[in-house]
Amino acid sequence: MADPKLQKEIRMISALPGAEGGFTLLEILAALLILALGVTTALGVFARGLGIEQGSELIHDSARLATLVQERYRNEGILGRVGEALPPPVQDALEPGFPGMKYDLRVEADPESASRVFLDLRVRWLRGGEEVGERYRFPMRRALPLSARIRALKERKG
Repeated sequence: MADPKLQKEIRMISALPGAEGGFTLLEILAALLILALGVTTALGVFARGLGIEQGSELIHDSARLATLVQERYRNEGILGRVGEALPPPVQDALEPGFPGMKYDLRVEADPESASRVFLDLRVRWLRGGEEVGERYRFPMRRALPLSARIRALKERKG
């Protein structure tokens, strides 16, 4: 059996006001406020991260589009030969597989080399209702088209 003196002390402590245990309404409200601030901050960070990820994906797509256009100009002989007129500028061109993206392209002669030109390409798209874009500049050589180079190589071998 428990000591009667100890039992009396336990009854006295439990009879003190506020000794019932639990939380007050003010403590619960403060905890909910802290939790709400934490959740709001976390959602803001996630939303910003999602926006950054989408923006970087668009920039990556614009680089792919620029490379595709560059390869087309190189392999299809669009640049022409040395001494020929430069191709005309292109405005607001669309490319299948790149929805919502447009590009502008200018071919500029290199003043230091007659055989070199620069492809100045600007890819544009809408983000948040505002037009944004990336600019790419590729140095390229004016030469024979790929098919003519292959034909010339076959003639040399055969």
